[in-house]
Amino acid sequence: MAICAARVRRPACALLAAALAALAGLALFPPAPAGAAPLDAACAAMRAEAEAFDGRAGFVAVDLTDWTRCAHGGGEVFMTASLYKLIVAAEAYRQREAGELSFDEPILVLPVGEFNHGQTFTTTVGEAVRLAVQISHNDAALALRLRLGRENVRAAPERLGLPHTALGAEYTTTPGDIASLLVRLHGGRLVGPEADAELIGLLLGQHVTDRIPRALPSGVPVAHKTGRFNPFAHDAGIVYAPGGPYVLAALTESAEHEYRGFEAIRSLAALSWPPFAEPRPPAAARAAPHEMRAALEMQLALEPL
Repeated sequence: MAICAARVRRPACALLAAALAALAGLALFPPAPAGAAPLDAACAAMRAEAEAFDGRAGFVAVDLTDWTRCAHGGGEVFMTASLYKLIVAAEAYRQREAGELSFDEPILVLPVGEFNHGQTFTTTVGEAVRLAVQISHNDAALALRLRLGRENVRAAPERLGLPHTALGAEYTTTPGDIASLLVRLHGGRLVGPEADAELIGLLLGQHVTDRIPRALPSGVPVAHKTGRFNPFAHDAGIVYAPGGPYVLAALTESAEHEYRGFEAIRSLAALSWPPFAEPRPPAAARAAPHEMRAALEMQLALEPL
């Protein structure tokens, strides 16, 4: 299997082989009942919006009920900006589940670097995770990275199944990797069911709501994380719509200013919403089989979309 040798390290080869075997035995997108693929109705307009952006815009949307997908530039590489904090949070939960870290442990947060929050304070690891996720606190995120260990943070993308993400000399990722992370988070298969549910709870309490949520009706729950570092602007999350939950990961690099990216992300979110605005008929709301979900999660991570 050439892809195994070229793109995946040996410990993942058996899993990849099983996933691809599962795909070979299943139609990738099996025929669905009429009206059962809301994302199909929005896909063309979303792609046109991304193509028209002045700069680079990549997105991946995944319907978490019937597993249809829509993407443009899903394999494009972008600076993570603060999306990396989602990966750092997942690594913190992994270490907690492994018994290597207590969220009650005290941690010192120092004001470091150009984008610090200006004060030194002591808090707990759990509170530092919350600050990094919900208000994108840079100093809390740095304190976490140091406590978790630089090598553990560097290894976190591979451990989480994100083959196109790097947290080394440069912090880079793709819309496909971020969408894959969110898909598995929703399914309780990122760190583990309990930890994933806690992380989703933090993301639902996100304070930075000027991108995806702003384009949706008031009160729609969105478990999401933003990122911005001019000219990059991102937002990625799980939208809990009446027609079923879906993932939207939108990353941009503007030719002018990051705020152009904010506008593009809002436009993509607005275009994604109408087909999910109403509940689906029961016959159209059947979830994809577990085997298909697992296989497509693997494909989503590996395939540049």
